[in-house]
Amino acid sequence: MNQTESQNVTQQNSGLKDITQLFLEKGWTIKVNQPDRLEFQSPSSEYDSFEFELDKKGIYVTVPLKESRYKYSAKFSDYYSACDFAEMHLSEYNQ
Repeated sequence: MNQTESQNVTQQNSGLKDITQLFLEKGWTIKVNQPDRLEFQSPSSEYDSFEFELDKKGIYVTVPLKESRYKYSAKFSDYYSACDFAEMHLSEYNQ
């Protein structure tokens, strides 16, 4: 895991610290790291990425559909639910 990448995310958005560590441990890389947007790139496919977008209305999580070029998005009102959703889909993606 790249500790510098993880620390940069933590400084910008501490609510995504644990999920960031999980993605990095699984070999994903950070493609976008902004205060309102975080994107993780798959180690095996340039088309697959998990995206987190934050605004005043909520946290939007976009996940890749395995073996497809389509993605699925959902909106959450808290970090815990958003990260739980992403972790569930990451687990399914890695099967």
